[in-house]
Amino acid sequence: MPLVGLSPRSYFALTLYQITALFNAEMKKAGHTLNNHLCAHFVMSRADLFSIIKVKRLRNFNEVIREAGAIKDAIGCEICKPVVGSILSSLYVQKNSASLQRPINSLIRYNEHIMKVEHRQNQDTNDRFLANIQRDGTFSVVPRIAAGEITPEGLIAIGQVAKKYNLYTKVGNRPGLHPHVH
Repeated sequence: MPLVGLSPRSYFALTLYQITALFNAEMKKAGHTLNNHLCAHFVMSRADLFSIIKVKRLRNFNEVIREAGAIKDAIGCEICKPVVGSILSSLYVQKNSASLQRPINSLIRYNEHIMKVEHRQNQDTNDRFLANIQRDGTFSVVPRIAAGEITPEGLIAIGQVAKKYNLYTKVGNRPGLHPHVH
């Protein structure tokens, strides 16, 4: 689909599929080879990696790299480590999660706590410390709430921490506790 003759308003009507197809066609015309590999460690798409992890019921980065990686003893990179961590987090929930009341599907297995030593390699710095580093050097805390469901006790605990440390609190898709800024 050529872009010539399209009004600026028409660009917004393109679907993601059309944009991807257009990009791929132009790259191919320019002589570039295309692939959908996640990175050098995983020569497959994110969707394919997700399926492998789910079907083989892999539970940590070492198992994933050993079973699906191109380099079996690799430690991963800034691309694949967060992706694998995200996939593992979305496939497995903690045993004490509120989402147990309504399981997503019968394939869910219950993962260990995110702070266990064997899961640290799956996390980037923010996740490893369960906080987000801010521009001014302070940290904000954004608790993980499986499926967005929280018990009254969990919500009270968040409120107690915010009150104790005089934190600005924001509740939305992901409740957050941030340093109070005057």
